[in-house]
Amino acid sequence: MVDARLIQSTASDPTDRFCGLEPAPQEFHKRCILLQDYMDKFFVATSISQRGTLANIREKYGHRNVKKKVNDCVNHVVDMLRMVTWGMVCLAAMKVTGLSDREAIPEGCPTKESPTQERAEFISKIAEKILDEIWPGIDQANINRCAADASPSGPMIEEDGDDESDFCICNPEDEIEDTCIECSARAKCSRKRWYHLVCLNIDTDEIDFDDDWWCSDDCKAHSVFCICKRVIDGAVYVECSSREMCIGEKWYHLDCVGLNEVPEGEWFCSAQCQIGSQNKPQSKSADDYLQEYSRALAWEGLLQLCHIDAERENDGPQLLRLWRISVPYFWSGRHHKYLILAHRLLAGVNGWLSPRLAHDLTWNRTANLRGAPGKNIALDLLNEFENNEFKKIRPSVVVGRAATC
Repeated sequence: MVDARLIQSTASDPTDRFCGLEPAPQEFHKRCILLQDYMDKFFVATSISQRGTLANIREKYGHRNVKKKVNDCVNHVVDMLRMVTWGMVCLAAMKVTGLSDREAIPEGCPTKESPTQERAEFISKIAEKILDEIWPGIDQANINRCAADASPSGPMIEEDGDDESDFCICNPEDEIEDTCIECSARAKCSRKRWYHLVCLNIDTDEIDFDDDWWCSDDCKAHSVFCICKRVIDGAVYVECSSREMCIGEKWYHLDCVGLNEVPEGEWFCSAQCQIGSQNKPQSKSADDYLQEYSRALAWEGLLQLCHIDAERENDGPQLLRLWRISVPYFWSGRHHKYLILAHRLLAGVNGWLSPRLAHDLTWNRTANLRGAPGKNIALDLLNEFENNEFKKIRPSVVVGRAATC
């Protein structure tokens, strides 16, 4: 639908432009794309001899039909994914319950005669511990850097009426063509960030573009390190060991903090940073790459099973949540078509479309061919079935037409 609307976008007739039609999300093809990313990330043929890798598991447990190209063996990949994920979850359950034998019974485990509610609560507690165990680590430092680069540190100071752009103090209608200079505060600039030299009454010869330049003292104060807020040529800096989590200035001149040389080992600019570093949760095993690989494998596998389960149950709200979760995967995997589809879907069901269309996009995206609970399939998969059936009968149809003619 997206491609068709783009092709027909120049048509004069609204009907020819497919106005009023909204592209339905392709659940099955979305799953195939994410499965391909899963295989690209974890399946490395050269790791077949390394215990615990996906290639090793494929060989050891006889999943010979699994290939790295998912479209050639979707069902086989899903079968292996289920086995691997369930196995990882069982191992994680043994770890969080302290079991060394798979036949052992965890402490406090309800019996078959126990009330259903009691058994459900016991399983829920173990499930929460398993998720805590395999929850992917989040690089907070990268998030902090992205946030700092994307958002100004303070409100924009409007120098030109209602113009809130980040380009110069002049009137944009003047279309001045001249050399520009960027404030060294960059995204943190509290004014306009980029300036024409002529608008600042500065000659090109007066500026060394390799040096720092700030448009205001405020920008300089918010972008220069150290408590002194000064740029000192040739000065030696020391970094607080809290790094991105430092509550101070992160980098300091040695003289400003009373040091003669860069200290060996950890150094903290304040007691708060030192306490924060001590309280920061340590990585479960920063150097245990096999464990990190296994945790990531289990996490991605559970996410894939959630997609399948929501599709089978026609759980509309859950399908929408999974589309939201998939947006970063589409972005990082450069699946721009599905990134656009996700944006349209989420915007549509949250107010952009009429209530009727929003309801259809939430609940009418699967079909149940067997009439039994938990047997729904995505509509695009149903379309694939119909196409395959037509391909089987197409030769006879062509022959019949030829004979008739």
